Amino acid sequence: MNLCTITNHIHPEDVNPNIILPYAESSGTTAVLDAVKVNLAMQAIIPRMVKLEGIYSYDILFRELWTIGAPFILVEHDIIPWPGALAQLWTCPEAWCGFTYSIYGEFRSYLGCTKFEPARLGDCPLPEGTLIAFEGMDRIIEKTLLLRAREDWKSPAKYKHHLHTPPVAHLNIHHSRMRHFGELNPYFWEAETR
Repeated sequence: MNLCTITNHIHPEDVNPNIILPYAESSGTTAVLDAVKVNLAMQAIIPRMVKLEGIYSYDILFRELWTIGAPFILVEHDIIPWPGALAQLWTCPEAWCGFTYSIYGEFRSYLGCTKFEPARLGDCPLPEGTLIAFEGMDRIIEKTLLLRAREDWKSPAKYKHHLHTPPVAHLNIHHSRMRHFGELNPYFWEAETR
């Protein structure tokens, strides 16, 4: 008699619909995505996987999440949150917070591992009537929310972009290289290929 069945099948009731893992299938991303999924599974976190197809699909997903209005966390396909990181975001009292990660030689927080509470942040921070390609979304969202946080520069901010530490891991090697005047730093590249 078999008392225990081991399966790798994901049961719908186990998926956390408010932790979103957007991903695109392209060459070279499968191993990275698998690493992210294993990392989350080891923490007993099963995110809602959303396949992005086309350069505007991240924009469409973000707007849909914002319209729903429930708090949500984005964990991008190349980000490895350490155990407890997502719990720290959920329990944070700030409406907009995220973990920093290494990108182009500095530690920044974009959309990689970020929590939003739309009901506390107002209208969607993406421009109405215009779809934004995924490469520019993070900066538009950040700029819009930061400008909106203050009615004027003399008043205290209604909210802030709260940054959590220690940083989470970023597995995209192209984003970890330093930039030099908008291009890959040739000195870094030369040292890396020696």
